[in-house]
Amino acid sequence: MAVLPSGDGFVVFGGFVNGCRVNDVIVFKFDGAVLHAEMIGDATLSPAPKVRSGMSIGIDGDKLFVFGGQDDDSNKMADMWEFNMETHIWA
Repeated sequence: MAVLPSGDGFVVFGGFVNGCRVNDVIVFKFDGAVLHAEMIGDATLSPAPKVRSGMSIGIDGDKLFVFGGQDDDSNKMADMWEFNMETHIWA
Protein backbone atom coordinates (compact mmCIF):
# COMPACT_ATOMS: atom_id res chain seq x y z
CA MET A 1 0.00 0.00 0.00
CA ALA A 2 1.21 3.51 -0.83
CA VAL A 3 -0.37 6.87 -0.03
CA LEU A 4 -1.38 9.05 -2.99
CA PRO A 5 0.66 12.27 -3.34
CA SER A 6 -2.59 14.24 -2.94
CA GLY A 7 -3.09 12.65 0.49
CA ASP A 8 -6.74 11.85 -0.23
CA GLY A 9 -6.31 8.11 -0.62
CA PHE A 10 -3.97 5.19 -1.26
CA VAL A 11 -3.04 2.56 -3.84
CA VAL A 12 -2.92 -1.20 -3.32
CA PHE A 13 -1.09 -3.58 -5.64
CA GLY A 14 -1.09 -7.37 -5.60
CA GLY A 15 -1.59 -9.49 -2.54
CA PHE A 16 -4.28 -12.13 -2.05
CA VAL A 17 -7.93 -12.29 -3.10
CA ASN A 18 -9.86 -15.36 -1.94
CA GLY A 19 -6.56 -17.17 -1.28
CA CYS A 20 -5.05 -16.46 -4.72
CA ARG A 21 -2.24 -14.01 -5.47
CA VAL A 22 -3.21 -11.15 -7.81
CA ASN A 23 -1.55 -8.32 -9.73
CA ASP A 24 -4.39 -5.80 -9.55
CA VAL A 25 -3.87 -2.07 -9.02
CA ILE A 26 -6.67 -0.52 -6.97
CA VAL A 27 -6.95 3.15 -6.04
CA PHE A 28 -8.91 4.04 -2.90
CA LYS A 29 -9.99 7.68 -2.48
CA PHE A 30 -11.85 9.38 0.32
CA ASP A 31 -14.91 11.52 -0.42
CA GLY A 32 -15.66 12.89 3.03
CA ALA A 33 -16.31 9.83 5.19
CA VAL A 34 -16.87 7.55 2.17
CA LEU A 35 -14.06 5.47 0.67
CA HIS A 36 -14.34 4.75 -3.09
CA ALA A 37 -12.35 2.02 -4.85
CA GLU A 38 -11.42 1.85 -8.53
CA MET A 39 -9.42 -0.89 -10.23
CA ILE A 40 -7.07 0.86 -12.67
CA GLY A 41 -4.62 -1.91 -13.54
CA ASP A 42 -5.73 -4.47 -16.12
CA ALA A 43 -2.87 -6.90 -16.61
CA THR A 44 -4.49 -8.28 -19.78
CA LEU A 45 -4.02 -4.99 -21.69
CA SER A 46 -0.24 -4.62 -21.51
CA PRO A 47 2.87 -6.36 -20.19
CA ALA A 48 2.46 -6.56 -16.43
CA PRO A 49 4.21 -8.02 -13.42
CA LYS A 50 3.40 -11.58 -12.39
CA VAL A 51 0.93 -12.11 -9.57
CA ARG A 52 2.67 -11.69 -6.24
CA SER A 53 2.53 -10.90 -2.57
CA GLY A 54 5.05 -9.49 -0.11
CA MET A 55 6.37 -6.88 -2.53
CA SER A 56 7.36 -3.26 -1.89
CA ILE A 57 5.55 -0.40 -3.62
CA GLY A 58 6.00 3.35 -3.75
CA ILE A 59 4.60 6.33 -5.63
CA ASP A 60 6.38 9.24 -7.27
CA GLY A 61 3.99 11.65 -9.01
CA ASP A 62 1.76 9.59 -11.29
CA LYS A 63 4.09 6.55 -11.26
CA LEU A 64 3.64 3.49 -9.07
CA PHE A 65 6.79 1.40 -8.54
CA VAL A 66 6.69 -2.30 -7.59
CA PHE A 67 9.72 -4.27 -6.46
CA GLY A 68 10.12 -7.95 -5.60
CA GLY A 69 7.70 -10.21 -3.78
CA GLN A 70 6.84 -13.90 -4.03
CA ASP A 71 4.95 -15.70 -6.81
CA ASP A 72 2.48 -18.61 -6.51
CA ASP A 73 5.36 -21.10 -6.24
CA SER A 74 6.91 -19.08 -3.35
CA ASN A 75 9.80 -18.04 -5.61
CA LYS A 76 11.35 -14.77 -4.52
CA MET A 77 11.42 -12.14 -7.26
CA ALA A 78 13.83 -9.23 -7.64
CA ASP A 79 12.19 -7.44 -10.55
CA MET A 80 11.16 -3.77 -10.73
CA TRP A 81 8.05 -2.48 -12.51
CA GLU A 82 6.69 1.00 -13.19
CA PHE A 83 2.95 1.62 -13.62
CA ASN A 84 1.77 4.91 -15.08
CA MET A 85 -1.42 5.70 -13.14
CA GLU A 86 -2.57 8.15 -15.86
CA THR A 87 -2.16 5.89 -18.93
CA HIS A 88 -2.53 2.57 -17.03
CA ILE A 89 0.52 1.10 -18.79
CA TRP A 90 3.24 -1.06 -17.19
CA ALA A 91 6.93 -0.74 -18.05
